[in-house]
Amino acid sequence: GLSYAHNLGGPDGQPLGVVHRDVSPPNVLISKQGEIKVLDFGLAKATSQLESTDPGLIKGKFAYLSPEAAHGLDVDKRADIFAAGTVLWELVTGRRLFKGETDYDTVMNVRDAPVSPASGINPRVPPELDEILGRALTKDPAQRYQDAAEMGNDLMKMLFSKQMAVTSYDVAKVVQTIVEAEPKEVSREVDIIDRLIENELERITALEDGENPFADGAKPILTSELSGILGDSETGSMEDPRQWGADILSDTGEFDLPASD
Repeated sequence: GLSYAHNLGGPDGQPLGVVHRDVSPPNVLISKQGEIKVLDFGLAKATSQLESTDPGLIKGKFAYLSPEAAHGLDVDKRADIFAAGTVLWELVTGRRLFKGETDYDTVMNVRDAPVSPASGINPRVPPELDEILGRALTKDPAQRYQDAAEMGNDLMKMLFSKQMAVTSYDVAKVVQTIVEAEPKEVSREVDIIDRLIENELERITALEDGENPFADGAKPILTSELSGILGDSETGSMEDPRQWGADILSDTGEFDLPASD
């Protein structure tokens, strides 16, 4: 997917120079047919674009930046390859690679790019995969894979050499297994929420002109039982669902580097 985007040409046949700039787990989807899709090119940059990023301004999820991006420098497709390497390293180790206590710590970690061999954490990682990850996660872009297809080919060669060839059919089977394992019963909390919403709708739709639905002392829905499930029972405030994935999504946005850097 990255190789396709990177090598995409315009109407004149010239490469557009597309760089995704936000390769991260939330932007990689796996379909029930076993297709892997790269999505959300909202931060993508093409050489044909007129606007330029302000010097020192970082865009993207901090834990999946490249070292050059963490320094506020211009990036090319090799930054996406570094990010893909970060995602793969985390997939095979089950750990975050650069995530720090704060956004600043995370960016500093990416700048230094300290990468331990994945096999040191997961012994099942073969030396060939360690080598691929090492090349993808090299701090110097010149020493990195120069094209996503080159990295993809090395991964396929490694899989075939280990008799671990994986097709979309194999991936589809895994996805199907996960889907079938998901609980089919609706949770009690959802039942309660549905019931409360229905009660409130009945109360409102049954109103006559000028009637106060809470004249009997009943509280509005968000300050009664529902608030205890979804928010603060005292204030009736709702929890912001965008915070549910904070571990990954909190390290995203724009990070303005100090002038001294």
